[in-house]
Amino acid sequence: MKTYEENNIMAISENARSAADEPRVLCIVRDLTNPQGCQQRNVSLPASYTVRNLRDHISKDYGYQPESFNLLYERNSNTELLAEGNQRLDELSACSTNKKMKFQITELEDGVLPIKVKTETSSGRVQFDEIPVGSGACNGDPPSYQQATSMPYSNVGFGSAPPQPAPAEFCGLVNQAMTCYLNSLLQTLFMTPEFRNALYSWEYKRENAQASEDKCIPYQLQRLFLHMQMGKQRAVETTPVTRSFGWDSSHSWQQHDVQELCRVMFDALEINFKKTQQADLINELYQGKLKDYVKCLECKSESFRTDAYLDIPLVIKPFGATKAFPSVEAALKAFIEPEILQGANQYQCDRCDKKCDAHKGLKFVTFPYLLTLQLKRFDFDYSTMNRIKLNDRMTFPGWLDLNGMVDDNCMPPTPNLKSTPPDFTTDYDISADPDILESFDDVTGAELVAEKGEYIYELFSVMIHSGSAVGGHYYAYIKCFADGRWYSFNDQSVTAITTEDIKKTFGGSASRGIYSTTYTSSTNAYMLMYRRFDQDINAKFKLDSELPPHIKELMEKMEREAEISKQHKEKQKCMCRIPTYIYHPKVKKRISQTLEIDKDESLDAAVLQAYQMFELEGLVDLDCVRLVRYNCDHEYIDRSFDPTETETIGQALGGVRSMYTFELLLELKEPEHTWQEYRLGGVTFKVHMVDIEAADVLPHVNVRTVLDDKVSDLKQKIASVLNLPLTENMRCVLEKRSSSELVLLDDAAQSLKDFGHSQGTKVFVDRSLDYTDDCKVPFKESAMHRLLEAYQYTVRLLLTVPSSNEVQRFLDKERARSLTARFAAEDQEVKEGFDALSRRKPQHNGPLHVKDGDSTELSDGIEPVTAQLSRQNPFLDGSEDKSPESAIECNGPPLCAKLSPIFGQSASEGPLLNSSSAEGSCKGIPKDAPVSSSPTIPDAREGQVWDYTENCEPKAAASSGNTTADAALNRDLDAYSSGSGRGRASESSMDSSEGQDEIFKVTSEDESEDGKTRVLTIQMDKRIRLKRFKHLLQKRLHVPVTNFKLYKVYSNNQEIECTTNTDTLNLLGNDSRMIVKLGRALGKGEYKVKIFELELNVNKEEPTPYLFDLIVMRGMTIAQAKKCISDELFVEHKRQVLPKRIRLRKKTWKNPSQVYLDHQRIEDDISMYSNWEMFIQILDDCEPLTSQTDMILFAQQWKPSVYEFGPMFEIIIPSAADLRQLKEKLSEESGIEADFIDIAKGRGTFPGDVSVLEAHTTGLDWNPNVTHITSWPLFLDSGGIIIFRDSQEKLATLTAEKRKEIGVKEGGSAQYRQSGSMGVRREKALKIYTHIDEPAPANTVDDCVNQPSELD
Repeated sequence: MKTYEENNIMAISENARSAADEPRVLCIVRDLTNPQGCQQRNVSLPASYTVRNLRDHISKDYGYQPESFNLLYERNSNTELLAEGNQRLDELSACSTNKKMKFQITELEDGVLPIKVKTETSSGRVQFDEIPVGSGACNGDPPSYQQATSMPYSNVGFGSAPPQPAPAEFCGLVNQAMTCYLNSLLQTLFMTPEFRNALYSWEYKRENAQASEDKCIPYQLQRLFLHMQMGKQRAVETTPVTRSFGWDSSHSWQQHDVQELCRVMFDALEINFKKTQQADLINELYQGKLKDYVKCLECKSESFRTDAYLDIPLVIKPFGATKAFPSVEAALKAFIEPEILQGANQYQCDRCDKKCDAHKGLKFVTFPYLLTLQLKRFDFDYSTMNRIKLNDRMTFPGWLDLNGMVDDNCMPPTPNLKSTPPDFTTDYDISADPDILESFDDVTGAELVAEKGEYIYELFSVMIHSGSAVGGHYYAYIKCFADGRWYSFNDQSVTAITTEDIKKTFGGSASRGIYSTTYTSSTNAYMLMYRRFDQDINAKFKLDSELPPHIKELMEKMEREAEISKQHKEKQKCMCRIPTYIYHPKVKKRISQTLEIDKDESLDAAVLQAYQMFELEGLVDLDCVRLVRYNCDHEYIDRSFDPTETETIGQALGGVRSMYTFELLLELKEPEHTWQEYRLGGVTFKVHMVDIEAADVLPHVNVRTVLDDKVSDLKQKIASVLNLPLTENMRCVLEKRSSSELVLLDDAAQSLKDFGHSQGTKVFVDRSLDYTDDCKVPFKESAMHRLLEAYQYTVRLLLTVPSSNEVQRFLDKERARSLTARFAAEDQEVKEGFDALSRRKPQHNGPLHVKDGDSTELSDGIEPVTAQLSRQNPFLDGSEDKSPESAIECNGPPLCAKLSPIFGQSASEGPLLNSSSAEGSCKGIPKDAPVSSSPTIPDAREGQVWDYTENCEPKAAASSGNTTADAALNRDLDAYSSGSGRGRASESSMDSSEGQDEIFKVTSEDESEDGKTRVLTIQMDKRIRLKRFKHLLQKRLHVPVTNFKLYKVYSNNQEIECTTNTDTLNLLGNDSRMIVKLGRALGKGEYKVKIFELELNVNKEEPTPYLFDLIVMRGMTIAQAKKCISDELFVEHKRQVLPKRIRLRKKTWKNPSQVYLDHQRIEDDISMYSNWEMFIQILDDCEPLTSQTDMILFAQQWKPSVYEFGPMFEIIIPSAADLRQLKEKLSEESGIEADFIDIAKGRGTFPGDVSVLEAHTTGLDWNPNVTHITSWPLFLDSGGIIIFRDSQEKLATLTAEKRKEIGVKEGGSAQYRQSGSMGVRREKALKIYTHIDEPAPANTVDDCVNQPSELD
């Protein structure tokens, strides 16, 4: 049998010993409250045990008070709270004996641990298994405890080990993400009696407060310390404290230095403590003073300056040395070791009136009460140019004697000037100073003070860093002054440790071999805190009775808040949360919400709450709704609730559960109908009424029955539910779930079991109860069978389409594109083109006058685009101008038709908006040219559409909207909108499967809040192909099928375009989502390119704004693409730009790159991919770049005398140019001599990310050692940024106010420049916002909006 300590206990009840044959149950109990991890114990108990017996047994095994924890029973992967104490285990399991039953021990409240019981030892003294934090060892003098365990304290200078009480238990702190550095400092301050007591003495007064409670740092620290001291949580959240710092969630993911945090936090506290009794608290506790002196070695005179310090930084390894200092004492001696000023570095002594040898160094004038030592383990390796961490071994004592280091006592004797000065350039010899290797004997602090002097310091905190210079983890070893024990505070975990654990933080390796520094631990001490030993002033933690009145009030307030939170959590534990569905009469579809209600509420109250939740008032009477148990996956009702048997909603749902295996349905009925009773074991039929004349199938109604019923019984129940007369002519058809076979129920005596019924089986009832002609023919040849067969393949689709206004705007733009493609952006270029055409031999009888004939009024008061064009282009007005410029002689394709394709139109799909495509081909354009079919221009006067092809006559056609084809289209749309919703494929391109009856019916239409989209609920045949579906949508949307795209929307809202026209919609389920987007679908060999504009020297939030999407084709030249862009700029942005003034650049992420030349072709010279991106630049004149061997760079001058960057400009330079050629080119542009030009490569994304405060020094790498401009590290390419400066220009001196002004200006600018290379994550500066001074302007240097003053 396994022992108790092995956690496998076989417990046998005293009452069950005589009943050995009684069935037993194996209970597996897991304790989830243990901070050290889950503990599991197995116990075999009699099946007759009650829940109360089980709780008592578990309480005894684990040592918990019975009512201080929750006991949960695991049933079918769900947990159930055991509240009833008289329920037997065999009743609880409801199964055979020897069943394994799993239980969990959880906390009554989040973070509140179970209370351990007190036991008496054999000596009769009370032994505490748990010491509450608020009244235990850290809250005053410890009570008399029986020593529970012997701690192996060694005599290594960490104090003597008197008889120790049982270890106290402390609250940990929750690590928000990377806030371990903050936790270790806060835990150290909490365990410092002087700091905690002084913090409690500070009082927050609302009338005098300069910050609200949530932004007041001392107030939030008080609350945190009280939670840690008085609470019983396992760990306390630090979020309120970090919020008072002015931090958001992003700061939790930034790790900082704990010593830096200590400095910044103390500065913030000093600001908050101003004009209070604690105004000088930080200085009184942590501030010491030292002298920075120079002493003449001839006259012995000394000049000095006194400085204050809060911590002492100790070097681990001197610069140039290969060995580190062995101990803190050695590092302290090196800290005050004077430097000898001699030779060329002699000191000018005023008393001697000449240069003399001198000592320059530091002296400690006073040491603070609380001494902080920082071990400088982070260094910079100049050989690798990387930050490193020094893991060398450095010991530190438990008692630190500083008596020999105060003022003149620390001054060493004057060294022999002939000897080598101690500059620490050689290795430090450990054996040279043997005293520092020995620790103090096992003596008390009082003995040390009597023997050594007053400056005896006791170590009480070791803040440890584990990791590298890149990142790591902080935690702290802290000594409790109340019980004398050391504890490890590692975020949430707080455990007792020994001095052996402390010695492991010395770092390095214990061995002294040659490889001692090669294999070293990365876990070592980083910051030490000592307290001066003085029994007269050493403080103890205040007892509860000694706390100030305002702290007691705060404690009471926190207790009230905790009680409210506890009541809320208790209430939440009694809340049933279950998904509830309804077929809503307003939206005509099934929707769901979560019903949240107390388990003790009545069933009628639950119905009322659901009625109000779904906003049914005014739509349905309250008497016509009820809640039933529902299966949402198969859409059937499982059972109904009897109000006489079910008193509460908790009883109806089977108690409070984290997850239910069923849902609820708020069932509706007509006022004249009666409620059906649904019992467990019954089956539900979905009964649909069929209207053969209207070719419609109505929504289903649930009819409940049992499988033992016959067909006649089912028909009788259907007639009762639907209020139909029961006649012999009632025609019912059942659809088998397994095979979807339609079966006519014509045998009244046949049992329903014969059809293999399952829940949710569909039954269709002919609405006409007469014996019609359709009843006389065989069922499979009847109209009802054909209608139901089509209905079987019907799917309910949620389709999002653009609104009518959006469609009209889109069509208006398409008309504008069609017209703009025929006319150039500038009048002069168009006139010149028509002048050239007019000189050709005419082949028509007379001139063709082109003018705008589209006078259709657009919605929302938008003027027709053709009318807008007529005002800006003389060739679109309605004048009878007989000038040569207005006469077109049709001797070939127009200029624009020859040079520029119609934007957004495929060459294979004909005219974009014209229903009658031009036949024949234009001989002037090759068949394989990457342009669309020749454009047509409507002439409103003649009522004709002209096709500009060679040797072709004008073709008569009605104007837009009045053609025969449009009239037929409108008739089809009317038929689909007002008819039965069925249509037959008429297009010759449709395959044979689309020639049969198909269903396409819009059942509902909802407009979005912004009015830009509509959501259509469509009942449609999912056998139709995508091409047919698009044609049906074309009739609905009044948009050509080539000008919209269809996307399938998945559950994660991902949108995938549907492009294969031969695909069917068979894979779509009910309520699948699709979306229609306006815009032409890509054809073969076409690509969509996102166009962005690149502008120099603009002060915009987005320097490279997105303009539009452009469709380009394989083989298209860049010149043709520019003409399309010119047209689109006018249509989309009303900007008239000649194509020759447009430059196209490759876009690489956010940076401009290669320049594309006019002769280059898509795919032939320029590789193209989906979602390609390009920049356009609007030039002042034609493109100056003519050769691909040249490249265009961006240049910008840095002016250090005014701390500004000059305007950015472009230079063209050969790719093979050297550095001298680049400087000469810059000299031509700037007027600075080439010999005095310094250059550096710009950093970051365009237009560069370099702060003007750092541009002259560390922000840029000036004058790299290269000969060729494409060599590393310059590595320039087309679109690169060059920063240059005049080396003779001096750097201005900035005042603090000017520096702050520049920082604020940069922070608020969209072009704020930060130093650092692109792609390297920069560490965010550690700052605490005091919320007292005036808030800083928005978007300050660290991107904080409306943050108050900062400390750094």
